[in-house]
Amino acid sequence: MHRRIMALTFVSVLAGASAFSGGQPSTAIAANPSPISDSSLSGTLSLTGDSLAFLVGYTWGNGTLSYQGAQHNFKITGLSALDIGATELTATGQVYNLKRIEDFNGIYTAVSAGATAVDGGTVTYLRNNNGVYIELKATTRGADFQLGADGVQLALN
Repeated sequence: MHRRIMALTFVSVLAGASAFSGGQPSTAIAANPSPISDSSLSGTLSLTGDSLAFLVGYTWGNGTLSYQGAQHNFKITGLSALDIGATELTATGQVYNLKRIEDFNGIYTAVSAGATAVDGGTVTYLRNNNGVYIELKATTRGADFQLGADGVQLALN
């Protein structure tokens, strides 16, 4: 529970980057090369979620991980600080370096300095303590502004 409370939501940053772009396509907020150096694609994921905040925010959602021919449901949760707004999130991603299904669980943090806004959405790279990387492509609806965020918790159901 303590780790969940300490986790700040990176998804709100994605929403903030999209809201900052005014909902219009943008070339880049901060151009970041992919930190994924190998091509060990392990699976894919899709998720939907919501975020609601007034100084302290909460993000929640559900997703599906496709790994070794099987579908695994997961939850996404997180808290954010110095955040204001409400958003709906839809995202897809590629999962790298997942050697065991248990390694998917954990708190993911951003591994690049910022998010890139492309065609009204964002692309960012996340990593957990097990060395699992996710390249996440998200689109959001709503308005959100956040001064800082650190990560989200993903947990298999």
